[in-house]
Amino acid sequence: SIEYDEDGTDALTYDGANMLFNSSLNVSGSTVFGRSDTGVHLTTHVFSGSIYVADDKAIVFGANEDATVHYDEAGTNRLIVTGAVDIDMPDNTPIAFAIGEAENAYVTVVTTNSSEAVMLSQDAWIIDDKKLYFGTGKDAHIEYDEDGRNRLIISGSHGGIEITGSTVYFDAAINTAGAATLNSAFVRHGW
Repeated sequence: SIEYDEDGTDALTYDGANMLFNSSLNVSGSTVFGRSDTGVHLTTHVFSGSIYVADDKAIVFGANEDATVHYDEAGTNRLIVTGAVDIDMPDNTPIAFAIGEAENAYVTVVTTNSSEAVMLSQDAWIIDDKKLYFGTGKDAHIEYDEDGRNRLIISGSHGGIEITGSTVYFDAAINTAGAATLNSAFVRHGW
């Protein structure tokens, strides 16, 4: 049946068999899929073809426009996702989320139980004067100090830095004058 629901939703309603459009359906206004009104079940919509969203028009999620996705053609020329604070990924999955191109993954989030990780499959590039922090309280960091001493700085926590391995190699000899500067806290073994 087709009815104009003046008493309720103030909309033209269709109730009955599925509708089939064999050609394009052009809608100039907003389109809402599914309703969350009292007593009305949310519906699932399956699209067998592509969904085209015009430049600078958003896909809006939630009754209060809680999150949006749109392609900002007029401004930054980028795909912009706004509003969503968290992205919830499936649990216990070897590839829960990935960023890459074709067959080349760049970043992969693994949620496999007991093996949760973020894998970087390409080089990670930390630009000048930015720190890579370690510890919840930013207890230690690594930084290339371009605008200061022009050195790579490894800043350890209050407890110090521990380098382990059967053999530790240094690129240059440290037994010559000026090759290394060691303060009074240095403990030497076996020299």
